[in-house]
Amino acid sequence: MYYEDILISIIGIQKHKNKYNIISICNKNNYNIIDGYMKLFDYFILKHKPDNVKYIMNRSYPNFLFSNFGFKLLSKTEPNCFYHHNNEIFIEKEKILQKNIKHINKIYDSGNLIFEWCNYSVK
Repeated sequence: MYYEDILISIIGIQKHKNKYNIISICNKNNYNIIDGYMKLFDYFILKHKPDNVKYIMNRSYPNFLFSNFGFKLLSKTEPNCFYHHNNEIFIEKEKILQKNIKHINKIYDSGNLIFEWCNYSVK
């Protein structure tokens, strides 16, 4: 979404086979776009006419944002584990073992919420 030739809001959607996943939502710093995400999502729906869209949320956005879009909560995942050493974050423990790193910090997040939007009017 642009305002006076400045990109102020964007929604990143990835297509894998015939399925769509929202991978990111972002506004320009210090900009508050009223219903901006909804406008971007509605444009995507009109242009691509998907049967369903999923979003995996992890700490980023409040739940009400997706219920306003018509998304339903499908499931919750277990907390994810990350390893931290000297300002580097590792997802896989094997990479730490390959580098022979000692004294690492193990960090857990809150897990993910998996939402799905279904277009019941598309046949």
